[in-house]
Amino acid sequence: MWQHANLKQNGYATTRMSILASKNNPVMALPHDIHADVNRQQYLFDGKNQTPFDNIIYNANIMYNNKDIPNKQVTRHLIEALKHLDDIGGN
Repeated sequence: MWQHANLKQNGYATTRMSILASKNNPVMALPHDIHADVNRQQYLFDGKNQTPFDNIIYNANIMYNNKDIPNKQVTRHLIEALKHLDDIGGN
């Protein structure tokens, strides 16, 4: 839910799985076609240059708007992502 490009841009990680901020970043497994659709939606905004909070919320909204992803799953992952942001002292 919190994009790696945003983690990197905001100085929380360099490469994927390089430090705990990246390793502990909650992810949601999606079927390939749904993942591809989410990726298409993500390309419509500059996620790299958002605040981490805005990036998480924007991605949650993409998933809430996808009829194939249960809202309950999105909410659970949203809570986990916001907790992770708080745990690493993000804004």
